[in-house]
Amino acid sequence: MQSDVLKKKISVRRVGRSPIPHLDDITNHLTAKLEDRLRRLLKATTGAIIMACEVRKLSRVLEDIPVPAMLGIVAVEGVDNYALININSDLVYHVVDLRMGGDPASAPPPTARSFTAIDCALCEGFTSTVIDCMMEAMRSGMGAPLPDAMSLARIEQNITQVRLAPGNADVLVIEVNLDIGEAARSGDFQIVLPLSVLDVLRAEAARAPASNEMLTSLTFWRKHMTRAAAEARIEVSGIVHTQRMTVQELEALTPGDVILMPETALKNIDIRLGRLSDRIDCTTAKLGAFEGRKMLKLTEDPPPDLRSYLESALSIRPDTAPKRID
Repeated sequence: MQSDVLKKKISVRRVGRSPIPHLDDITNHLTAKLEDRLRRLLKATTGAIIMACEVRKLSRVLEDIPVPAMLGIVAVEGVDNYALININSDLVYHVVDLRMGGDPASAPPPTARSFTAIDCALCEGFTSTVIDCMMEAMRSGMGAPLPDAMSLARIEQNITQVRLAPGNADVLVIEVNLDIGEAARSGDFQIVLPLSVLDVLRAEAARAPASNEMLTSLTFWRKHMTRAAAEARIEVSGIVHTQRMTVQELEALTPGDVILMPETALKNIDIRLGRLSDRIDCTTAKLGAFEGRKMLKLTEDPPPDLRSYLESALSIRPDTAPKRID
């Protein structure tokens, strides 16, 4: 019995959280830098869209990669694990065609074929550009002059020849769609970053002093988001009384029936924040009247963890990120 319970717990595929704060800032900077750098590399207008950004198990990610694939193995200074850039076959075709002088105003259908040494060589420049954009995005998003910790180690085509990290490792997967040229050629690629790599980058950011330019840009963005958060409307509910009833009692209810409440109910109203599915207990209040209108008077201070959450959410300090409270 105990062994069965242990097997079930081990088999649960739980994933961790990204250790990098303000991930939305980083992805926004990433798309902007990709559009600028790839426009110069491919000699065509380029649009980048983040399709997904989530933490998954590495084994699940590798299972979904087709063979052959264009895989950029990315070495990270100070870490034994590798990052990965997975370019899908359609995007490989367009990158190779455009870098060899193809017309951005036309969109020939991608041809399914095995990749050659020329394909790999032409995709090395694309992969290195993506790595540079990712590092620049992290510098801008984290507000720290990070060193060039990531570099292209090699290009592989078979995922079975690649070992990035243990299969049960958690990885951050950023899926990007590119729209290239006047004819809107389209292709996707993935950036796969083990969380151990992100831990190293976060530690580097904590040690490195932020530059004035980065602080100015980051502070402006924080102020804008702080103002938006401060003006956001939150649903506030007052719960006078709750009680349990059987299904038979509920079915028997008719207009005019009386549901009794304790005498203290109007003096102990629960104030809750948020929607019905994820409300947070805020404080308690009692019912009263003021200038001919019903009102609630708070009887307790909000909990300290709620206050600290709101303060961190409205903070503009680069090193502060609010943590979810349950």
